[in-house]
Amino acid sequence: MKFCGYILLLSLFVSGCCNCDSHKDSKEVEPIYSFAVAGHIYGHSQRYTNSVYPPFKKIIAKDIGKEEIDFLVLTGDLVPFSVDSNWIKVNEELNDLGVPWYIARGNHDLGPVMTEITGKSDFTAFTKENDLFLILNTTNPGWTVDSVQNELIADQLKNTDSINKIFVFSHQLWWLRNSPVEFKLDSITTNSNGFYEGESDFWKQTFPLFENIGKPVWFFAGDLGAHELFQSYYEDHYQNYHFYASGVGSGIRDNYLLVSVYENGKVTVLKREF
Repeated sequence: MKFCGYILLLSLFVSGCCNCDSHKDSKEVEPIYSFAVAGHIYGHSQRYTNSVYPPFKKIIAKDIGKEEIDFLVLTGDLVPFSVDSNWIKVNEELNDLGVPWYIARGNHDLGPVMTEITGKSDFTAFTKENDLFLILNTTNPGWTVDSVQNELIADQLKNTDSINKIFVFSHQLWWLRNSPVEFKLDSITTNSNGFYEGESDFWKQTFPLFENIGKPVWFFAGDLGAHELFQSYYEDHYQNYHFYASGVGSGIRDNYLLVSVYENGKVTVLKREF
């Protein structure tokens, strides 16, 4: 009996060692880059602080410190009023985060002050690891871009042979206006219907540029999160098109998005609630 017990204990010990060795040999796959997307960071529509929404400022600073976030895209409404004092404060707080940041201008951000103080453009395009980024201003009639931006998009999409993926950022959820029935996209109540009416819209003017290029496209928007009664997160998919929106300010279901891109082409979008 003692001999049998010894054999049993020895087999359990060996089995345990094998499991440990196997665990140590496995390596977690890391993304080649990650970025955060956050909307409406001035906060609550009535209880704002004329600075970055404090709960968001706290969580994003913490996560940048531990998550290897390469850059931050802010999807509009960074300030309650586009005046010098607000932009000076917000610009200082965002610069203190220590990572590059971009603005997809919202309706609260209109006017020349934003560019004068932050140095950020109304819209821009850049590539990272063979992925194309389009950061746009959709605060125009019909929730769409102006002719100059449309030309920029068309130019960027002329030669996508070397492009793997496309990420597009706006403030408005411009895909909600007159969306095609076949897409079967869900609807959601946004913070504002400002600039909703107009002769043109995303589906007529801009979406055709993305068709037939054979690349997956992720659209991100940020006009959510200001009201306690409304949802603060949106997600939908159709074929190789992916639609996301999020926002902060209500204090209920505040969230931003952490997007990670992997070497094998995989993209994960994680909702970070706080």
